Amino acid sequence: MSDGNRDEHDIRYDEIALVRHEGPGRVVLTGCGCDLHIHPDHVARGERLIAALDAAVPAHLVHTDT
Repeated sequence: MSDGNRDEHDIRYDEIALVRHEGPGRVVLTGCGCDLHIHPDHVARGERLIAALDAAVPAHLVHTDT
């Protein structure tokens, strides 16, 4: 993931502050202020990545529009 200065760093599941559903995609917000937009059509194995993210992130950190 790249932060605002385009510095690359890894994000662990325990650093996720919020996941927002945007249609089939997800926006991941972290405690360090970074955000990552994941869309299944734009990421290799995107559907698997989103399924793993959904399974790993606690429900109280997930925001949906429904």
